[in-house]
Amino acid sequence: MESKSLLPLFSETTKSEWENRVFSIIGSDPEQNLCMLREGSMKIIRKSVKSGDPIYELYDYDRDPIETVNVYGRSSYSDIEEKLRTQLDSWWEKQAVRYPTELDNSFKT
Repeated sequence: MESKSLLPLFSETTKSEWENRVFSIIGSDPEQNLCMLREGSMKIIRKSVKSGDPIYELYDYDRDPIETVNVYGRSSYSDIEEKLRTQLDSWWEKQAVRYPTELDNSFKT
């Protein structure tokens, strides 16, 4: 699991420099998983499709905190959509090459 120390948040000098974003991934198959990036009030979701292009959804938490309106493809969101999609796709590619061929269950008793 990747993580980042929260200690800098207790310092006033670095608090403004903190990146408010979270990546997450569900599924062990890079060709059929779901991942997301939440940055500030925006969340983009990427659903991998085994034999096709991924499907994206974009949500604006300032206007829609319960994710009922997918704004992906709306011209008013095109800049943030491109930025977040690029970041998420880049992160997804890095994760995909790290996937094990089998899940490690050695920690289970």
